[in-house]
Amino acid sequence: MGLKKIGVTKQELNKTISFQSFIMFFLPVAIATLHAIFAVKAVGILHMKYFMFIEAIYIALQAVFYLFTKWMYVKQINSWIE
Repeated sequence: MGLKKIGVTKQELNKTISFQSFIMFFLPVAIATLHAIFAVKAVGILHMKYFMFIEAIYIALQAVFYLFTKWMYVKQINSWIE
């Protein structure tokens, strides 16, 4: 494969994939969280504890999905290199 010919190692590839996947998964979550915080403040502080609980569950599920997707993507790319 072309990446192997130019000297890209598996570690460099894994690091790049991890960084790009992290940005792709968690930048929208961060922006949505900021938006939701202002929305919850507008509705009332009473709902903040529910928002924090739901947000924690969402971030945990997003992290699991991120790890699974990253693992599958790295596995696929490494199969192309070998």
